Amino acid sequence: MTVSPKDIPLEANVEVWNKIIHEAGVSKQWRYTDIHGVDSDRLSKIPASTALILLFPSTDKYNEHIHAEETRLAKLEQSISPNVVFFKQTVQQACGMIALLHSLANTTTDAATGPLFDFMEKSRLMSPDERVEWLKESNELKLLHEAAVENGAALEEGHTDFHYVCFVEVDDHLYELDGRRPLPVNHGKTTDFVQGSAKVIKQYLDIDPDQHDFSVIALVESK
Repeated sequence: MTVSPKDIPLEANVEVWNKIIHEAGVSKQWRYTDIHGVDSDRLSKIPASTALILLFPSTDKYNEHIHAEETRLAKLEQSISPNVVFFKQTVQQACGMIALLHSLANTTTDAATGPLFDFMEKSRLMSPDERVEWLKESNELKLLHEAAVENGAALEEGHTDFHYVCFVEVDDHLYELDGRRPLPVNHGKTTDFVQGSAKVIKQYLDIDPDQHDFSVIALVESK
């Protein structure tokens, strides 16, 4: 079976995501879990979260916000750690898989084996532009997409007006990783990754108060 990433946008189904990454060689001590709300009480119960993924409606208001942010950031010189692994999204509707890769590549460096681990280790030494070509040439991403389809994690046509972004902590700084942007967004030094991410997520929620169809997924490590 030949599957193109553009044909299978990824559903926010943590059970399937876990099955996909575990079968691909990620240790079972790592798992994705749904977060039902971003208030302090709920967030304080997340066990050792290392990445947060936000799925939100890609409406005109959100797109206008992203455009305005890109204009603002273009005038700044962000300090971005070379240890951040950033993948540019060059294929339509692949944002879910890009977010999954962002969460894994920036956290599970010592918790995976097999082809997926080899893929992430090789991409770690590349520039974002080199990773674009690497994604096109590598077989691992195609296999992950095929696993998503086989396990029922592909969204049906007509239900794809959503976008994923991933939040990770690298070198004590909070980064927002969005493959449709040219660069990572450095939200500054953080002492509490979860609370810092929640603050940015709440800003997204405030952009279009009429929208309520959001999902937040945490990648957590079980000790």
